[in-house]
Amino acid sequence: KAFLLDTGHGDIVPVNLVSGHVGAPIPVGKLPVDEEISADGSTLYVTDNLGGTVIPVNTSTDSVAPAQALSQGVDFYVPSPTTTGALVGVDTSNGEPGVVYFYDPSSGKGSPVSVGSNPADFGFYSKDGSTAWVVEQGSNGQPGVLIPLNVATQKPGTPIKLGVSPSAYALTPNGETAVFANASAQTVSIVSLATRTVVATVAVGATPTGVDIDAAGTTAWIACALTHTLVPVNLVTAKAGTPVSLSNAPGDLALPSASGVAWVLFPSSNGSVTLDRK
Repeated sequence: KAFLLDTGHGDIVPVNLVSGHVGAPIPVGKLPVDEEISADGSTLYVTDNLGGTVIPVNTSTDSVAPAQALSQGVDFYVPSPTTTGALVGVDTSNGEPGVVYFYDPSSGKGSPVSVGSNPADFGFYSKDGSTAWVVEQGSNGQPGVLIPLNVATQKPGTPIKLGVSPSAYALTPNGETAVFANASAQTVSIVSLATRTVVATVAVGATPTGVDIDAAGTTAWIACALTHTLVPVNLVTAKAGTPVSLSNAPGDLALPSASGVAWVLFPSSNGSVTLDRK
């Protein structure tokens, strides 16, 4: 199952990835800007930027729980894999440090934490929940960075340089490697989260906008918008394989557990979703 975020209409759209059935839109606030699923897959959290809230959605029943107050300008909400808390990102202006805080449902939001030198674009947790990783895109054509944030001390570590405009990411199933699509650099960055280093930078094609990794954790598939392709990247050899041609410009993709299948989102085609064989 997948949930497509439709900011323009203020809702999310459930899609059954087995049958291909598209469900009825679910209203989720005034200006939903991000969605994240819990580690166990039971809850989808949608942030409402204008409402300053996060809205939980039961992924089995598609029922919406009462909104939880966060703060005005909330951008992303990433549930912790080990606690009931979350990492929350807040809008800041270009050229200003990013701002995040840790949210605890029982006590409310914590103190703001400044990270990096530009707005925080998105974030994710390490598998054990001890580190929150924050991504900033950079500015004026400069590379973006990946910043480790110690959850216990709330202290940021040394930034890891990525490519220009990192816009999407995926983790291997073991949580040890992250792959970032650098939209303006025509590359992906393969990062070892254990050693906190960039293992390789691989050219993939114009405007990589989406990335997902297969269940084996050995191949990342990259959606490249301008070239209308899906590009496989071998994570063992750090080599790009033969692109798969698509009928339109992809915006994102998802790999279900069944091998040989990729769901591809074409935003310019009236929001349609297509099942492509890879």
